[in-house]
Amino acid sequence: MFLMREGRRPSGRLVLPFTERGYNPGEMAAQSVTAPRLPRVPMPGLPAVLRGDALGKLSGMMRDTAREGGRIAAARGRAQAAAAGAWAGGLWEIARREGIPRLALLMLLIHLGLSALTYLAEVKTFVPLEEGQSPLIDNMGKAFWWAIVTMTTTGYGDLYPVTQLGRMLGGVLMVSGILTSGMFTASFASMLVATRL
Repeated sequence: MFLMREGRRPSGRLVLPFTERGYNPGEMAAQSVTAPRLPRVPMPGLPAVLRGDALGKLSGMMRDTAREGGRIAAARGRAQAAAAGAWAGGLWEIARREGIPRLALLMLLIHLGLSALTYLAEVKTFVPLEEGQSPLIDNMGKAFWWAIVTMTTTGYGDLYPVTQLGRMLGGVLMVSGILTSGMFTASFASMLVATRL
């Protein structure tokens, strides 16, 4: 809906271009929509102390102070980053002594191996009971997803093996997932306790 101001503007009311007399484009073009002007506010001048060379000296002092503050903040950030790096290096050494990287590698190998075997078991030994039936785990991506969900004991239920061999491998994966996750968690907790003592 198009609105415009009246030409007389005593009340400042808005009217439509369609009046009782009908649509008049000439009248609409003759009227202009103008925003009221705001009064000018006088700006106070600078104090006499800050005029001339004093203003230059003040801005120079502020610039030097800001530069020095930046140097201090950067030095503090570098020191904190170095301390964090030293702490992370020490934590990695303790983790290596506790055997956590080996456990993580073991978990990864179990995951990859059993998910690949489950995929092969599902695809190669599946016998459909009804026409159009297919295994739920029909590619490696789904097999990896199912293995992750099973090893972490989440168990969404969206994928599961349907063949006997696939179910046996799934049982092995469940037990190995619980054991390796438990060992990993215990080693990590032991490492954290060792760093705090």
